[in-house]
Amino acid sequence: MNRQYGDIVVFTTLYLFFSLPPFLVFNRGVLSEIRARLAPIDVVAVAVLGTVALVVLTGLVVAREGVNRYNQFLTAPTDVPSAVVALSFLLAATAWWLVPEVVFRFEMGLSFDLLLVAVLFCQIPMLLFLSLLTAVGKA
Repeated sequence: MNRQYGDIVVFTTLYLFFSLPPFLVFNRGVLSEIRARLAPIDVVAVAVLGTVALVVLTGLVVAREGVNRYNQFLTAPTDVPSAVVALSFLLAATAWWLVPEVVFRFEMGLSFDLLLVAVLFCQIPMLLFLSLLTAVGKA
């Protein structure tokens, strides 16, 4: 496998590893209800998910210099800035399950819209660093 695609696979696999299994465990009841509603495969939902996945993977291919540098920081942060970059990745990946758990555990009573905004807000540092690392790699 080409090195640039290997970096993208590692980056995506780590992101999914930190976000998906805990999310599935914490939301078993809700997910089984959704699965029951979508028993016949919804072509529109599959098309939307496929399009989103394609856009994300295309973005990662375009940002491959940043992904390569991100992987370097994730495997061996060497100083404070590289540790901050690695922590931004962990924040982004875990926000999908951590933010809802904190909100529900402390009974903050946020609406779904505000909860989603909080989760997406946690993605901003990673996306910012990914963009900056890509720009530095291309400069």
